[in-house]
Amino acid sequence: VLVAPHAGVITAVEAEAGQVLAAGQTVLRVARPEEKEILVAVPEHKLEAMRSAGSIEIRLWSAPQRAWQGRLRELSPAADPASRTYAARIAVADADAALVWGMSAEVRALAAGVAAPSVPLTAVFHKDGVPAVWVVEGLPATVRLVPVSVGNVSGNAVAVTAGLKPGQVVVTAGVQLLRDGQKVSVAGAARLADARP
Repeated sequence: VLVAPHAGVITAVEAEAGQVLAAGQTVLRVARPEEKEILVAVPEHKLEAMRSAGSIEIRLWSAPQRAWQGRLRELSPAADPASRTYAARIAVADADAALVWGMSAEVRALAAGVAAPSVPLTAVFHKDGVPAVWVVEGLPATVRLVPVSVGNVSGNAVAVTAGLKPGQVVVTAGVQLLRDGQKVSVAGAARLADARP
């Protein structure tokens, strides 16, 4: 008779009927439905960023428009001998039914005190299902489509978590009418003046 220390869902069976077991050998793996976490492989050069992260943002590949907040629960002290990466477990504080075991996710470790810049919702243009913004460059001013990662929406603005640099100018009107290399006027653009990487 095997008794689990808590109620849960069996996610793996690691023994077969009739098998001789040793003391302490794993037979079943049980996951607690109320505690969901993300397992991520952290490369060597990102270890310090993961340890010192002010916040951790989680996005599912199946729902990239949503973001969940995570907390570093465990970071392996030794690298995996095959991949040379360190296993990290990120606990998801506000996990809901959208997070299902086995899904793929993107994890971003954000430095303490660094807020993602935001742009008006009208600046975000979707090309082939990927969010992007038109960046104004050079003299005369021309536009270039830059893929971005977007975060939380607040009012009429959306946070841009990756893809833009401080000081870049983005187009906020008529984004669906532009094409790469087209000349524009900067009168209706918004500058990312207070953005930090």
